[in-house]
Amino acid sequence: MNKKNRILTIILVSVLAAAVTVLLFVLVWRLIAKENSYKAAVRLFEQGRFRDAAEAFEALEDYKDSREKTEESLEKYDQGKYDYALGLFEQEKYSEAARVLDTIYYFPGASELAEQCWIKVVGEEVWESVKSIEIGSVLKLGRYEQDANDANGLEDIEWVVLDKKGASVFLMSKYALEVRPYHTDFSSISWKNCALRAWLNGDFYKTAFNAEERDCILLTENRRDSSSKYNTYKYAKTEDYVFLMSLEEVDRYLSDKPDLLLCLPTKHFIERGGYISSIKPGLEGHCWWMTRTPGETNKLVAEVCYDGTYDLYGRKVGYKFDAVRPAMWVDCMALSN
Repeated sequence: MNKKNRILTIILVSVLAAAVTVLLFVLVWRLIAKENSYKAAVRLFEQGRFRDAAEAFEALEDYKDSREKTEESLEKYDQGKYDYALGLFEQEKYSEAARVLDTIYYFPGASELAEQCWIKVVGEEVWESVKSIEIGSVLKLGRYEQDANDANGLEDIEWVVLDKKGASVFLMSKYALEVRPYHTDFSSISWKNCALRAWLNGDFYKTAFNAEERDCILLTENRRDSSSKYNTYKYAKTEDYVFLMSLEEVDRYLSDKPDLLLCLPTKHFIERGGYISSIKPGLEGHCWWMTRTPGETNKLVAEVCYDGTYDLYGRKVGYKFDAVRPAMWVDCMALSN
């Protein structure tokens, strides 16, 4: 080997050694960062801040026992809410207790105690009418332009009941109500900061519902969300009156309801330039609708396609031709009044 080749070999080995050193440094740094985050989550748990601990453990995903710790933290959080509601019940503050209990999903006995509270508040007859609301049924709430005829006023919005929790129901619009982009440009954006979230909780919320109807709509805490395939950025939790469903929620509520995964547009949607399919026989006229889950990057948003399949890669956030299909939690007691 001549001198020139020896020098090139030395340089190559040096570069490779430096690259390996940098890679090891990055891996060690990430490991240390995760360990520090894990210890911080443990401290939150030990301080009794179970909701914060659950979010911290959830962000760590499969690191150590983070998934088990997430569930344990949420159970402790629900236990605290149940104990608080039980105290309200014993003080005969039944309405306040019921509303707390309606936010508890898995703690044993919460639903039964909530039912006792609501019966004491409104009586058995009203409570039975609320209980009779079935998942899959359609409710009317609010008004919005749908037939593309401004002269005859606004039309009633139809909502499909996807879930019930005590006196609260989870609703999704039956039709594609509007065509708007997720955001005003094609930049990297989260649900928390996107223009569509601002519109749903601003102009849409204020104009589609009157004051009495707005009193029925619950402020919902939406947990952080990410793309299950691409593991893109997890945005912070948000509080929304009206929102887009996450892909996880779509899968939870609609995976066994193919007819609801399909979305038909209103005439207003079509008039405004919304895109509808003409690709597959039998599915003509259906549209794509957005979720709040990011796609491959934060410049993309995952969607449900015209045929009910999921587009995990996602559409560009500035794309202007897909459907807005709002969702919200509603207090049936306020609605019944």
